[in-house]
Amino acid sequence: MKRRTRRYHSAYRTSAVRRRGTAAGWLYLALAMGLGNWLHDRLAGEAETEETPESVETIDLTPVPQHEITETVAFPAVEAFALTAGKYETLEEAEQSAAEFAARGGAGFVRSEEGYTVLLSAYESEQACRNVAERMRREENIEPDVQTICAEPVEMKLTASARRIDGVRDAFAVWQQTGRLLSDLWQDLDAGVCTQEQALQRLETQCEKLRTARENAFEGVLIEDADGALSGLDAVMKKAEEEIAQIIDNPPENVLELSSEIKYTGIGNLTEYQSYTAMIYE
Repeated sequence: MKRRTRRYHSAYRTSAVRRRGTAAGWLYLALAMGLGNWLHDRLAGEAETEETPESVETIDLTPVPQHEITETVAFPAVEAFALTAGKYETLEEAEQSAAEFAARGGAGFVRSEEGYTVLLSAYESEQACRNVAERMRREENIEPDVQTICAEPVEMKLTASARRIDGVRDAFAVWQQTGRLLSDLWQDLDAGVCTQEQALQRLETQCEKLRTARENAFEGVLIEDADGALSGLDAVMKKAEEEIAQIIDNPPENVLELSSEIKYTGIGNLTEYQSYTAMIYE
């Protein structure tokens, strides 16, 4: 607005302003055009750089397929020796006897084979089992016996990734480890070298190992001619896991009761696997 006012008061000023304005206008236009071209080139270059970056790596999120192989997986025979407290003709008699032995720390596991047998504990060594039986004859005035729990070796053909097949082998190894832990635990409790809290903590750790190994092994396995064999093995391991979890979730009131439940779970684990292998060979 001030420029217009000045132009009406003096022709010289008007002429000078016009000349300066003209020169300045051309200078402004030249600068503007130069600056505009520079900004255009700059912005266009940046836009082009943003649209087509040279250093950005593309991440491929497509799952890499795993090559499948077919292998025969073999599991060895499993054997244990159970201390029994005699045979009974009726289930009622066997259960009554089992309850009495369980109250004293025995497993009190009733097994039906040509009558009913009460199992008290299981050992890896036959000699160890017979030594306990002999001591019971002298000290308890009863006639215990030794019963063998034997599961045949198993072979199955699996078609899956090498990692998955190794997972099945690992799961069986963890299951075997679980059986040994149960045996060690009740013996430690009976000897007084392990507290109830320590035993429960060891059970919880092993239960988690078994759960993880089982899930890694049996989820999505492709099998050739071994559907029943593999699902049966999964069922055995799952039941062991559930039985241990039940002890953890509902802990017994004292060490004697905990020892009894661990013995019971260990024998049940063995007999379930024995029944599983017998089913395969039928």
